Amino acid sequence: MKAHLTFVLIFFYHFNYAQHSLVRLTHPVNSDDHDEICPIVSYDNKYLYFTRLGDPNCNKTLIIDSLDIYKTLFDSSYQLVVRNVFKEIAGKDYENPLTSNYNQDIWYAPLENNLVKGIYHPEYPINSVLPNSICSNFGRTNALIVINQFDVYGGMSPGFSVTNHRNK
Repeated sequence: MKAHLTFVLIFFYHFNYAQHSLVRLTHPVNSDDHDEICPIVSYDNKYLYFTRLGDPNCNKTLIIDSLDIYKTLFDSSYQLVVRNVFKEIAGKDYENPLTSNYNQDIWYAPLENNLVKGIYHPEYPINSVLPNSICSNFGRTNALIVINQFDVYGGMSPGFSVTNHRNK
């Protein structure tokens, strides 16, 4: 009986999944140096949103007490503050926070006929040096749910926020 059940499971697995193939999306969506996660296609199928991890070219905005410290501190001081902020919210020390997987920025790619037509990196407030990622569409519009709640004076707390994609 056990051998029969194993055959049936293998048959159904093969029948249901053998008809599919995987094709890697090419650069610029998939980069060679960083991981990309959390792909979300817009409700209208015009955009592919994704999160890129550990890219030192992330948006470096860090608002603390209504002040962007990226614009006010020297690089070494800024890196130390970011390291301490990451340690506080992640509970882990990242020696180089900007290249760590905790550094997450949202990117998007316009789609034409299911093909990627470049990628774009939104500015603050969608991206900051804090973790940013889209996790879902919201209704039948260009609204998207973003991880974390962001305070206008700086800071972040657990939860979700909503944003809208607006074309320039």
